Amino acid sequence: MTATESPSPNSTNSDKSVHPEALLRRASRRVLGGAVGATTGTQLARRVGIELLKRLYKDQLLVIDHTGPSGVEEMRFGVGSAASDPHALGPTVEIHDPRAWASLVTEGSIGLGRGYLEGWWDSDDP
Repeated sequence: MTATESPSPNSTNSDKSVHPEALLRRASRRVLGGAVGATTGTQLARRVGIELLKRLYKDQLLVIDHTGPSGVEEMRFGVGSAASDPHALGPTVEIHDPRAWASLVTEGSIGLGRGYLEGWWDSDDP
């Protein structure tokens, strides 16, 4: 293969990089069915992100999501997240752009940091 040739898909030296957007589109087709666009991918990323946050077992996190399907939505996660303790102390995260969910789900802490720098989300305690 010359320097100008690209590796074939069946080649053992094929590109091993991960493309998160493609993975979300593929997962969206399986989970949601039908035609899949950018909106569906971000909806799936949001759903997966919320499920990940439900696993918090220490502390508390308040998420104010300005990108939800029904407008602004407040969600509490972690210890004290029950309605019996709505005033428990913990950081508040405000999500301003749906790409924040996709970057969290596909890139973990690196994506979370990138999203903060891009202004996709902010917090009173970053």
